[in-house]
Amino acid sequence: TGRATARLLADYRADPQNSVLRWPGYGQAPASVMRLFLADLTAGYGSVHGYATTQLGVDQELITALQAQLL
Repeated sequence: TGRATARLLADYRADPQNSVLRWPGYGQAPASVMRLFLADLTAGYGSVHGYATTQLGVDQELITALQAQLL
């Protein structure tokens, strides 16, 4: 997705209403890819929580706030 971001933004700025129709799969990943990503993350950090706290420096207060907003 990173290589397509500039084109996606240009399309969006040119025509915000229809840009989503031209980029229907942008930012989405098949379930099989997500399983591989999560397995790798778990192998390296124990969990998503472990990654967030050890690599990103996220504290429990932010995790709780994100969970309340996103789940």
